[in-house]
Amino acid sequence: MPSPDSARPAGAPVASRSRRTNVVLWVGLLGVVLFMQWPMIKGWGYRAANRPVPPPAFAWHTSFAAAQAEAQHEGRLLFVDFQASWCPPCVVMAHEVWPDPEVGRALSAEFVPVSIDVDTDTEGVAAVYAVRGVPTVLVLDSGGRVLRRGTYMSRNQVLRFLAVDTDRGRAGE
Repeated sequence: MPSPDSARPAGAPVASRSRRTNVVLWVGLLGVVLFMQWPMIKGWGYRAANRPVPPPAFAWHTSFAAAQAEAQHEGRLLFVDFQASWCPPCVVMAHEVWPDPEVGRALSAEFVPVSIDVDTDTEGVAAVYAVRGVPTVLVLDSGGRVLRRGTYMSRNQVLRFLAVDTDRGRAGE
């Protein structure tokens, strides 16, 4: 029976192509994992660096009932952010999305923004809207009907999310 090395040309390294393929596959897999987990990694980085959260470019309501009453009175939509202090993607949004002036203008013009900490949600809003993970963001009409649902988003994704269907569900229409 011929040895496994008898088929390879003289002087060729043993299994170099196989090793190279394995390295490329592992590097590719690592790249995919890093890409998919980037918000988690960035959030951990912000927390490890103990960087203070910049102030948002708009005023959050913390009471859903008060925000909904304001939305009904003004004929505006509700923007609800379900978050938690221990959630790395929530930390990224707090550092990079909510302080952005353009996001602030978009939210202030069309929405009544409310932030709900799922760990201290005394009104039970997360249960009403079946929030299963954080961050979760919702656009609601003033009656509380869900118009849009999303999760972690970058600044540009939030701006696109806010721009879609903002005229649906307005009071008095």
